[in-house]
Amino acid sequence: MWQAYSLTSLTAGAFETVVDKAGIVHDNVIDSYVASFYRLALFGLMTSLLGITGLLGELTIFLHWSTFALGIMAAFSTVMFTYLLRTVELTVIGAAAYLTPLLFLLIDTSILKLSFTSIQLFGIVLLVLGGLAFSLDGKTHHFKKYLSGRVWGIFFFIYIFYSGVEAYTYRYLHTTYDLSPVSFYATYICFGALLLFGVLVFKGRTHLLISRPALRYIPYAAAGKAFDSVNSTLYITAISMATVSQVSAFNALMPLVLVAVAWVVQGVFGVRLKEHLDYRRLSWKIGAAMILVIGGFLVV
Repeated sequence: MWQAYSLTSLTAGAFETVVDKAGIVHDNVIDSYVASFYRLALFGLMTSLLGITGLLGELTIFLHWSTFALGIMAAFSTVMFTYLLRTVELTVIGAAAYLTPLLFLLIDTSILKLSFTSIQLFGIVLLVLGGLAFSLDGKTHHFKKYLSGRVWGIFFFIYIFYSGVEAYTYRYLHTTYDLSPVSFYATYICFGALLLFGVLVFKGRTHLLISRPALRYIPYAAAGKAFDSVNSTLYITAISMATVSQVSAFNALMPLVLVAVAWVVQGVFGVRLKEHLDYRRLSWKIGAAMILVIGGFLVV
């Protein structure tokens, strides 16, 4: 059952990333903090609307010190993700998902006192090789220039630290308080959005919320966060049914799904994503994604 939740989650996540990227590329002059605020606020709104349906549990406001801490991290993470959308190809962003199974496997095995099998070690090697392949340009085979220390630091914060804290916090709150996914997200995401609004007030940029670029960006943000609400709540639901390392390893499928979605959206429908999808680069990305998929499943 958790596999169905996880597969639907990562598919929605792929569409979310593509729509988020399209919104930034469509109007790159939008202020980064304004774009970040709208995405986070609309994520909270869409998740709340999903909660009203009752499909994924009862919607309640849950106040706990961990939700405030996660709100702070969500605000930072959203601003960092805006930077990635401006500078990094979205298929490379998706490939960063290969980082999480490595950390979560270590955490789960240390808690359960399990040892690595030879198959798991081979899976780890494949994850590293697949991630390395995505770091190279498929045409020149040189490292992509935008993969700076700052970008790798953002990858680490979003896909390892923040993702790990979020996942293990939810497992604790779900086990202890029977907290639903929608209540979990609606509470801490809305707090993060309020923090970003405070940043806009402090910087004197609230007038940019109704600027022409912002108004053009809102439909993209709304569509992206509709996908995100489905992605995130189903991901968290899967985590309540299986180990974090199992779910995160399953999400190693993300790069492959993202390459397919990006090719259809940009190549077939002509939506500008600034994605390099010529034959040689597309073939390279598909090959690298397949290595990540195999490695992700072998580590669990």
